[in-house]
Amino acid sequence: MATQHAVTTSDSVPITNYDAVEQLFNDYWLPAEIEYELERTPAAEYAGTFSVWGYAEFRSYPKRDAGDPDHEAGLTTEEFLDELSHYIAPDSTLDIQSVGYIKCRHPPLAKRYQVARNTVELTNLRNGFETVA
Repeated sequence: MATQHAVTTSDSVPITNYDAVEQLFNDYWLPAEIEYELERTPAAEYAGTFSVWGYAEFRSYPKRDAGDPDHEAGLTTEEFLDELSHYIAPDSTLDIQSVGYIKCRHPPLAKRYQVARNTVELTNLRNGFETVA
């Protein structure tokens, strides 16, 4: 069995609705190696800030009732990020980057999601640039 080695990082961006973003993380499954920080900023112009990082590829699946990922439903990374994009502050962009590899015989992993207000763009090593949501 091949083991994937990857790392993910992002910048921190202001969000407009803390509770809605928190609910997104209750509705979707992310790998256990992916951490996120969601901070409330009650005195500031925006509701909070958000960032993500970890030792896995950034991806998401819908959650089953027990909290496990629903692999049969397929990856929902673009849908997750599209929903998140509605809460990114105007004139801000969340930049999520994942790089890694699976042994030497597989192509390397290199992805970059740029999530702005109501827009998700993906750049990856295999397909180049595309707007996904």
